[in-house]
Amino acid sequence: MQTITTTYLGPTNHLGSRYKATHTGKAKTVTLSADYALSAAENHALAAKTLANKLRWEGSYVGGHVKDGMVFVNADPMYGFEVSI
Repeated sequence: MQTITTTYLGPTNHLGSRYKATHTGKAKTVTLSADYALSAAENHALAAKTLANKLRWEGSYVGGHVKDGMVFVNADPMYGFEVSI
């Protein structure tokens, strides 16, 4: 299963804040300028969606936070499990 990982890139002297999306194979990426009308999570999702469109991936994706950003996977699981506490 392929995933999309997104990271936040802080501003530099020449560029504003950006969000970068990379797919598992790391062959293709997209980098978008931050949309300050959106939340951080929405900017991550927008970067992931833009990359999924570029890769011509279809389906519904879900994302979650990780140490360096977010990870998105297709919601149609090939494998799954449930946890009950």
